[in-house]
Amino acid sequence: MLGSISGVQTRLLEKNPKAVFINCDNHSLNLAGAHAASVDPTLVTFFGTIQEVYVFFSISTTRWKKMSEKLELTVKKESDTRWSAREAAVRVIANFYDELIELLQYLNEDENESADTRAKAGNLLKSLLSFDFVCFINVWSEILHKINIAQKRLQSPYMNLREATADLDALKQD
Repeated sequence: MLGSISGVQTRLLEKNPKAVFINCDNHSLNLAGAHAASVDPTLVTFFGTIQEVYVFFSISTTRWKKMSEKLELTVKKESDTRWSAREAAVRVIANFYDELIELLQYLNEDENESADTRAKAGNLLKSLLSFDFVCFINVWSEILHKINIAQKRLQSPYMNLREATADLDALKQD
């Protein structure tokens, strides 16, 4: 866990070994989600593909420009720990899936592109068209949207314990 060597909790425990720490609901939700996404190999592949799409376009200003022209939004950087970033990354691909597929097909077939760009576009295209990816993009788009709403509410300074419990229970039911 980040900060386990020199974080606030570690430093306080050095001063008072009997100190008790309880993660906030939002942090616990983040940890549960991060763990869930890291234990299943198909989920690891899915979120890895989301990240590969971002990297493919972000390392080339030419490709980024083509993507910006084709999609109304740009792809987002995926994050292992920030579910709002993960939700944004998945949402853009889910909402502009067809346009992204068209763009990757174009880049894969365009003889003016380098062999490396064409190969990477082809590999991404294959990943995005796989059965697992198509299923996961729809399912995870919905799940992450609900988690994102719950997390934003949990961060509200006006949130109380009753509402937080109700939100987390509703999330479990969905």
